[in-house]
Amino acid sequence: MSQIELHSVVSNRQLEFTHNLLLPQIKDIFQEIVDKRIDNADLSVEAVFEEYLQTSKKFGDINKDELLFYTTVCLAFAKDKRTSKEFKADAFELAASMIWETAFLDTVDSHNSLNGVDERIELVDAGSTFLQHAATLVQNDDMERVQRLLVKNLFTQAMRDVVAGEVTSATRDELLLSIRDARSQLKFITSSTYRSGLLGELLTLEKFWLSYAETGDKVALPVTFRGGYGKFRTDETHDIDVLRQRRDKSWIVLTPVEVKNQKITDDILNRYTKSHIANIAVNGTVSINGDHRTTAV
Repeated sequence: MSQIELHSVVSNRQLEFTHNLLLPQIKDIFQEIVDKRIDNADLSVEAVFEEYLQTSKKFGDINKDELLFYTTVCLAFAKDKRTSKEFKADAFELAASMIWETAFLDTVDSHNSLNGVDERIELVDAGSTFLQHAATLVQNDDMERVQRLLVKNLFTQAMRDVVAGEVTSATRDELLLSIRDARSQLKFITSSTYRSGLLGELLTLEKFWLSYAETGDKVALPVTFRGGYGKFRTDETHDIDVLRQRRDKSWIVLTPVEVKNQKITDDILNRYTKSHIANIAVNGTVSINGDHRTTAV
């Protein structure tokens, strides 16, 4: 029996997982994983979570049991006193990404039912807490990463709306204000490359949300940890996930977006064949084009 299958046996799935999410006691199976890895010289996100990182980067295109399993592995590392501050931050960021995607999958599986909506919102709120923990752990060492974590956390209410069944105009208005405020905070990032990269993503997210008016319009979210990790499935790597809600309230995942602040070359077009490309002009104008795509996501 694999570790993931064993997890399905020892865990009572969603309700028990949610109830016990932040308890200090971690089941033996997860503590064993930590004990085997904690003193390894190659302790890294890639070494521990390679299988997760090699999974399809499309939002929601992953087995929910795997997400639950790896989320709990993250929390086991985060709670262990031997884990370095840097890896704890990685573990919390990963857990946040995984648990938001889990909440979305629960929403899809339930056909947007009101039954279980409180548990789904609880998962989203837990993910927000994890992002805050990660930002706190790196706040004095990596301002660019802190800003990225804070930007992701801005979308907590949007994710709550998604799993609750309807993204409201109030959420849109609040998010647009938060995005504009986040742009003003970019001055604290010393690297001009990182600063312009995050600015491009914020401008693209803002473009989507300025167009959101009602159910059926596109909803844009910062990419999952897996979706933005560039080493595996490089043609699927992207910066922004895009969702749309049908009239029957069900959610579909649309083609994601890769953001570029540079001239779009043939090399870029040939690499990102499964994403739309958002090009940021010098004046901040965002243009999105997907004519180069050869394979639909």
